[in-house]
Amino acid sequence: MFAVLYGIAFFVLLGCAFMQMRQGWSARSQQPRANNLMRDRTGLKTIHPELLDGNGELIKDELLTVSFDNVSDGPFTSPGAQPGY
Repeated sequence: MFAVLYGIAFFVLLGCAFMQMRQGWSARSQQPRANNLMRDRTGLKTIHPELLDGNGELIKDELLTVSFDNVSDGPFTSPGAQPGY
């Protein structure tokens, strides 16, 4: 019984994979429209709010970045954890 269910799942997933590949091949053959390249998902030019000053104009200042020298392996490790533990 397990082999039959496994075979059915295999062929269903194989069919789904071929349908996904077919969609990719058909999308590749279509030419992108020029006006879609210049728009985001809302259709408007959106700017992150932190880049605007009090008057709604773009800020002219350089953006600041921060780097940490003593960073452990990942974001979910405790502050005192040593790499590799």
